[in-house]
This record gives sequence, C-alpha cells and structure tokens, in this order.
Amino acid sequence: MRPLELTFSGLRSYRSRQHIDFRGQSLVGITGDTGAGKSSIFIAINFALFGACTFEAATPKVLIADGGNGLLAVELIFEARGKEWKVSRRLSKTSTNSHHRLEALDGSETRVGRDAANTRIQQLIGLDQKTFVRSVLLRQGKFEELLHASPAERTRMLKGLLGLDILDTIAQQARDRRDVIIPQLHTLNKRKAALFEDPQATAAQADIEIGQADEQIKQLKRAQDQLAGLDKQRTDAEHERGQLLELAGALTSALKTDGPEQLARLAADDAALATEDGALAAELAPLRQQRHELLDELGDRRPGGPLADVPATAATTLGQLCEVIEQEAEASSRHAAAATELGNVQDEATGIEAEAISFSTQRLTLEHEHKDAESADADLQKQLDAWRTDLRTARELTAGVSRLDQELKDQQADHTTAVATLEQHRATAEQADQAMTAAEETLEAQKRLDAAAYAATYLGPGDACLICQHDLPDGFVPPHAPALRTAEQALRTARAQAKRTANLVTASLSKERETHTLADQTATRLAETSAQVHNALSVLRGRLRRLRPFRGESEHAGLVFDEDVAADHAF
Repeated sequence: MRPLELTFSGLRSYRSRQHIDFRGQSLVGITGDTGAGKSSIFIAINFALFGACTFEAATPKVLIADGGNGLLAVELIFEARGKEWKVSRRLSKTSTNSHHRLEALDGSETRVGRDAANTRIQQLIGLDQKTFVRSVLLRQGKFEELLHASPAERTRMLKGLLGLDILDTIAQQARDRRDVIIPQLHTLNKRKAALFEDPQATAAQADIEIGQADEQIKQLKRAQDQLAGLDKQRTDAEHERGQLLELAGALTSALKTDGPEQLARLAADDAALATEDGALAAELAPLRQQRHELLDELGDRRPGGPLADVPATAATTLGQLCEVIEQEAEASSRHAAAATELGNVQDEATGIEAEAISFSTQRLTLEHEHKDAESADADLQKQLDAWRTDLRTARELTAGVSRLDQELKDQQADHTTAVATLEQHRATAEQADQAMTAAEETLEAQKRLDAAAYAATYLGPGDACLICQHDLPDGFVPPHAPALRTAEQALRTARAQAKRTANLVTASLSKERETHTLADQTATRLAETSAQVHNALSVLRGRLRRLRPFRGESEHAGLVFDEDVAADHAF
C-alpha cells in the first residue's frame, strides 16, 4: 500500500481542512515541535484505513477536534494491487450516523459501510488494524526507550513494537511440527523402501498374471463342468453297474447250480446210449440176418403163405424179434432226445460264458470310470481346501476390520480430547493476549501522563500549553508522574504469561495434529482392509455358488461339505 493523497478536517488539533499530497515523493519526513500535530497525521491515515483510533478508546469520536463544528472527515487516496483507491469516512459528535465508503477510482468496485470497507481494505493491504499499528506506527515514548536500551532490550522492544515476537512462537511451532514429522518421514521412507522399484512394470506384470489367472479360472470352470458331466456319467454308470452286478450275481448263482452236473450226466447218458445203441445195432444185425434166413427157410410158411400155419417155435421167435426191434427204436429215440438236450445245454452254456465275458469287460470299464471320478473328487476336495483357506483369510481380515474400527474410535476420542484441550488453551492464550494488550495500553497511557507531567513541570496558570498552545486555566496543578515501573512489570508479567500460553497452544496443536494424522492413517487402513474383506467375500460367494451344485456328489464320494459356509457369508 502506498498513500497518494490525504485530506482531513476536524481531527484533534486540526479544526480546518488539511490536504497532503504524497505523489512523486519517495521519502517523506514530518517534523515539528511537540504537540504540533505530527502524530495526528498518522492517526488520520489509520482512521481512514480502519475507522478506529491508534490507542484504546471507547469510540473514535474522541478524535473529533474541540471547538470545531463537531464533524470529523477524512479522505485517503492510496495505491494497492495495481489500482488507485479512495476511502472516505465521516463522524459527527452529535449524531450516531457515520459515513464509510471505499471505491476504486476506475469505477470497477465500490464498498459502502464500515465492515464492508474494512474487510476489503484488509484484503488490499494484507494487514489488520492491530498489525498496522504495531508494524507501521512507532508510538510516542517508544523511540526514546529504544535509543537508550541495551542491544538485547532493543531487540525485545522491536519485537514487541513490530509484533515480531510471534516469530518465536512460529519457530517453536515449526520445531515441534518438525519433531512430529521426522518420525513419520522415517516411517514413510521405510514403507517406500518396501515398495516395488518400478510400480508401473509391477502393475503391468500383475495385470498379465491376473489375465492368466482369469484364463485358469475359466479353464477350471470348464473342468468343473466336465467334472459335473463325469459325475453324472459316473452316477449313471454306477446305476448300470448295480444292474450288471445283479445280473452277474444271478449268473453266478446260475453257474453255481447243478447245470454242469446235469451236462456231465447227460454226456454220460449220451455215451451210454451210444454204447447201448451200438450194442443193440450189433445185436440187431445178426437178428436181422437170422430173420432173413428164417424167412428164406420158411418159404411158403411165411404169414399169408400156403404154409402160414408154422410151428409155435417160429411164432415165438418172430415175437421176440419184434420186441427187439421196438426196444431198438425206443433206444434210438432216447438217444436223439438226449443229443438234442445236450446241444441245447451246450448252446446255453456258450451264451452264458459270452455274457459273463461281456459283464467282466463292463465291470473293468466301470472300475476305470470310478477311479477317474475319485480323482475328480480329489481335485474338488483340493478346491474346497483352498476355499476354506480363503475363508480363514477373510475371517482374519474381518477381525482386523473390527480391531481397526476400535482403534479408530479410540484415536478419534483422543483427537476430540486434544481439540478440546487446544480450544481451552487458545481461549487462555486469547485472554493472555488481551491482558498483554491492556498492559501495553496502560503503560502507554502512563507514559503519556509521564510526558505530560514532564512537559508541565515548570508551567502554571496562565502559561501556554506546550502541546495545544492554549492558556492553562486558573488553579492548574501539574500532574504527578505515574509509577512506570509498576506498569512495565505488569507488561512483562503479561508477556511472560502470553508466551507460556502460546507454548501450551503450540503443544496442544502438535498433539491435535498428531492424533488427527493417526486417525487419518487408521481410517485409510480401515478402508483398505474393508475393501479387501468385500473382495474376499465376493470371491467366496462366487465359489460357494459354484461349489453348491456338487454337494450331493461330493458327499456321495466321501467328501465333507462345510455347513458353516452359509453362516460365514454374514461374518
């Protein structure tokens, strides 16, 4: 901010209108006797900027000049932020109305009202009224003390005048903050060292591995579908196998009957019949020959011949021959029936043996399929074991979430306590700062009284006042010099208290930031762990849905299906 023009009237000792042009000047000095009104020029600038006094007063109306028209008017043109601005303020001793107006000379902006004008001016010059007074204006009495003070005391006074003692507080806060950040920095460096050197390459490789894993998952799903088909085939084959086993049992039972014995007996009977047939044929042949010979011998004695009435011996012999022929025919018939039955039995035995061979082949096939199904069930058991491992991991993550949630609640409680302590210390620091300001203003008033007492030491009624040039009234008594040491000691005590409370605020602020950082870190870990739990639960639910159709087959194959899975979905 650079002042350009100052116009004021009715301010303290200046009843008439005054105008000062600072344009074109790089350095300006204001000189004059004591009480000539040098400080009033700075008071006018301060009032124009902030509408307040440079000293403690109930109202800025104390600045209105005595004996004037009761109106205080100040107008300041200054340069800030590359623009020229004009602020004008007016006060009346007899009226509660006041005028406060800030406008840009290029017409781009206007603010009306004390608060609106003050807020915008603070934004333009970057200072509030208290900082402006401390850093720009050097109060009366301070300069003499500054000249005669020791280097250490001069440094202390300059810090107090310019408000630079806050730098010590800021430095201490910076050191405290550094002490808090350094361990966190070491921790971050350790965590950084544990990270991958090339995260992008690692992420790309992870994407490739994820793609491969997805392909493996698809292959596993196809294998599961094939396994489901094989399990169905196995079930059907076991059903057929049961039927075949029943048939094989029936066949075995049939084979264990007296069929072979009957076959052997029939073979023996056949052989006996064949022997008997041969013997009968052998016996029949001479009988037939004998019959022919007898018939030849009978000649006319044949039946129906002229010699039909043959002797009784010939008839008896012929009857015997007929009986022999009938026996031979009967034996031949029995032999043919036995041969037919033997052939049927041999054909039936051949069919049973072929069926038994077929059943044996099917049994071997079913055994191989059963072994394949057992292998598939073993693979399914491995998948179940892997799923249970993932389930344990998910349970551990869930326990970690509960633990982190409790830890976050504890840290949030610590942070709330730290915030409350910080607010308490800030309130105490504000009170200490107010007490220090009051002590400074008291000391300043005491010094003004001391200067007045010093100036009026040799003055009496009727003499001209060295400050306002008015004649002193009758009965004038020079004021007594106040006890400055008491006020200075009170100021030192207030400053020490303010410094102690500032240190407490710094410590509380560090504690608040530390608890806030820990709570943020725990909240981040909680969010990451919760995301891992949700991902794990999603994977487990997907696997459960894929494993549920195999429950019946798994139990049939001897596997144990974990019934706690359904409850574990809720965690």
